[in-house]
Amino acid sequence: MEKDGNKTFTAQRQIELHEEYDLPIGAFYPNDGYGCGYGQSDSFDGDIAELKAFTDFANSKGLEVGLWTQANLWPGDKENPKKGERDIQREVQDVGVRAS
Repeated sequence: MEKDGNKTFTAQRQIELHEEYDLPIGAFYPNDGYGCGYGQSDSFDGDIAELKAFTDFANSKGLEVGLWTQANLWPGDKENPKKGERDIQREVQDVGVRAS
């Protein structure tokens, strides 16, 4: 969830700031690939693991997580997704993000 050892602009840090300043928050919708580690690992499975770690952190704070995206919700080959592709089924089923 950190980028280059810095979590200043990560999704996790934004949740922590809401806590520190006693700001209400009930859900978090990070743009895919920004701040929650998604897309920052060297593999598709690594990206899913990073998103899962962020989702677990957010859930531990009482927050639901969803992803904001505009396109490309499915990998070209569901059996062999490539780095950089999205897989809405795994994001919802394995990670626990919400789709709407």
